[in-house]
Amino acid sequence: MQAATNQLDLLKKHQAACSAAGKGKIAVQTHLKGSDAQLALRSGKVVAQVLTKPAAGRVAKTADAGKAFDLVEDPAAPGGCNASPNGIAVSRQQPELTHAIQKALQALIDDGTVTKIYDKYGVASIAVKQATENAAVD
Repeated sequence: MQAATNQLDLLKKHQAACSAAGKGKIAVQTHLKGSDAQLALRSGKVVAQVLTKPAAGRVAKTADAGKAFDLVEDPAAPGGCNASPNGIAVSRQQPELTHAIQKALQALIDDGTVTKIYDKYGVASIAVKQATENAAVD
């Protein structure tokens, strides 16, 4: 598990729930880089690596030509478990750049390019329909 990620927070919540239910505690290892966490998985030091769905899909599809890892998806969470929104930070002093990036992303969504990219990396079930500016996040 890469340190300082949303997925680490998710695992900590699951740890607490398992412990409270008397099922023991999930052992979590943290690593500074995702590649270090992947090495721990390859070497058998951990049994799973929790990533964002796009990252997990890419790793499963590309590591050893798709032969090293499987992607486990939760059908109840097509965007990924406890998925966090992603975005591009742009200085508020450049509103024209913000608008240009939003328009470009929307064009990629509209013409199907985003879907092709998701297919390429094994995460086609993520459905992005609209690129927004200054979308509210939790």
